Amino acid sequence: MAVIKTAVELQELLVEVAQQPRVVIDTETTGLEPWKQDRLCGIGLAWHEGEDLKSYYIPYRHRNGAKDSEHELVAENLELVTLPALWEAFDKVPKLIGWNLKFDLAMMWQDGFRPREDHQLIDVIVAARMCNKDKYSDLSLKGQTAMLLGEDKAAYDAEFKAYLRKNKWSKHFDYAPIDKIAPYCEDDCGYAEDLLDIYEQRIEDTNQVYIWEQEQELTRTLWEMESLGIAYDKEYAESKVGPLGERIKELEQDIYRETDTTFNIGSSKQLGDVMANLGLKSTVKSIKTGAPSWGVGAMMAIDHPVAGLILEYRGTKKLLNSYFEPILEWPGAVHPSFKNWGTVTGRLACSDPNLQNVAKNISNLSGNDTSDEVLAALSAAMGAKEGVDMTKVGGSMAGGLTYGGTKAIGSKFDNANDALVSVRRLYIPREGCRMVLIDYSQMEMRVFSDYIKDEGLSALLEDPKFDFHSHVAKTVWSVDESSDLWAFYRTLAKAINFGLIYGIGMKKLASQIQKTLEEAKTYKAEYFSRFPKAYTFIDLVCKTVEVRGWIKNRFGRRYWIDPDRAYIGVNYLVQGSSADIVKNRMVAARDWLLENGLKTRMLVQVHDEIIFEVPYEEEEFVIPELKRIMEERQIGTFLPVEVSIGEPSWAEPRKIEVIAA
Repeated sequence: MAVIKTAVELQELLVEVAQQPRVVIDTETTGLEPWKQDRLCGIGLAWHEGEDLKSYYIPYRHRNGAKDSEHELVAENLELVTLPALWEAFDKVPKLIGWNLKFDLAMMWQDGFRPREDHQLIDVIVAARMCNKDKYSDLSLKGQTAMLLGEDKAAYDAEFKAYLRKNKWSKHFDYAPIDKIAPYCEDDCGYAEDLLDIYEQRIEDTNQVYIWEQEQELTRTLWEMESLGIAYDKEYAESKVGPLGERIKELEQDIYRETDTTFNIGSSKQLGDVMANLGLKSTVKSIKTGAPSWGVGAMMAIDHPVAGLILEYRGTKKLLNSYFEPILEWPGAVHPSFKNWGTVTGRLACSDPNLQNVAKNISNLSGNDTSDEVLAALSAAMGAKEGVDMTKVGGSMAGGLTYGGTKAIGSKFDNANDALVSVRRLYIPREGCRMVLIDYSQMEMRVFSDYIKDEGLSALLEDPKFDFHSHVAKTVWSVDESSDLWAFYRTLAKAINFGLIYGIGMKKLASQIQKTLEEAKTYKAEYFSRFPKAYTFIDLVCKTVEVRGWIKNRFGRRYWIDPDRAYIGVNYLVQGSSADIVKNRMVAARDWLLENGLKTRMLVQVHDEIIFEVPYEEEEFVIPELKRIMEERQIGTFLPVEVSIGEPSWAEPRKIEVIAA
């Protein structure tokens, strides 16, 4: 790899760069936090001319890594004032390629780079996900290079990382000498392009071209969401840090009082010893070690005040350590990372922070004032989630349940009540805007219905208010809302509906509905007797996997599944088709907003829900149009959406009636 050492050399290079149809980019950086303190220290770029790889490294912020130095910038760096010329050259390249490309874009963004709205952004790791047969494949560039190009070619990564560790530079790539990092960067660029060629051929061979093209468009959409970020209420975050810390101290003392000893509550071993001294046993074993587990499921099955206190302690500590303190490190807005390569089904994943996992929980710092009705609902919900039989829950468990990862059913966030804490309350629209939440109604059930091809059911699904779970309860067990058993049978219908999609076994179903194994089998048989096409579809999926080892979803995304796990095929098809529909509509919404010169932007995707930030003056025009775009048919079955306004925060959505444009 040629290292660019002068502004003249750079200028000569940029003339050549601007003429390329595609360029691979790889940034070397001072760390992994582009939206906080870290910046690029150098940029590698490459392209192939025939069989030859042309590659270059441009150093900008390399420092003297010697132990006795003050880590000053080295003389070989180019001046930062040359960066705009580099960005101008990139602006003329139609296709920008990278491995985890959005990370590189974020680093370059800090120094002024802005991809064009029509730039083709090709993230090679997305293609890697589409082509890998193993759910647990190593999707790192090193891992894929070793698997497809040879272990010898992948050795460069381990050798360079060992060199960094030896010099204690693992967290400071900018300390590495330029002549050491340039060859490493060259291999990153070259192998990324080699792998892209392999993947694109496989994508064509497996008829996934449509999905691959959509993923490229989605990468651009996700990049725009990430670079915009979502605003947060710093004052609210700061106001809860102290009370959360105080509540943790109170709970510590309560736990010590109940156990009559002081110990490290976070230590599973010490907790196990304390629980044993109290005569309390865990009914759950660790899958890895076989030792007693003290997780949520185990604690919920223990009828003792200390169990609820420990759950509340853990939940409160998580609120403080995972949400309220970390968010204050963000300067102005939070910039999450959305991964369209994060799951095998095609569903989006999110990290740093994971906004898809921000629970709807509303926690009360004033202690346990949960009503019996809400407690019963929480108990049932958590019992189903954790797979434990919730036959007896003491009042002291209430606080723990509301912190256990389940929505506090029946509760509503009140901004005026200082004792209430909600993570979603942290996220707010920018000044002059509102959050608009567009949520697909029972999406996976509707997609499942589309697969089973029940004509009578398909006709009913044209009604946007149609409730799939209620319909099943009425059809299979001949009950309605007037029956005393209505709540049970609708819950039963919901458990079986999702159980079929997620491929759960009979034991898990029995646990969820809190019935015997034989009763669960009877209910499931009754279900299939009234919906025989559901059984036919599930059986067909399993047999297809067993015979050929793969299936494809509605849009051609392929899933390779081990025959021993054929039961998961229905989940892949339903979840994957749902995900690809949402992705398609995200791209359509993004394009429509840009074409019409609007300021409304997408903020977050939470699986079946998309959150927009809409200026007041655009609401009347934009919201009906967004509803229209989201409801545009992608499959035979109608997929209706519900619209809510999040004001003044994400924690306080208010449903509104909207007629699609």
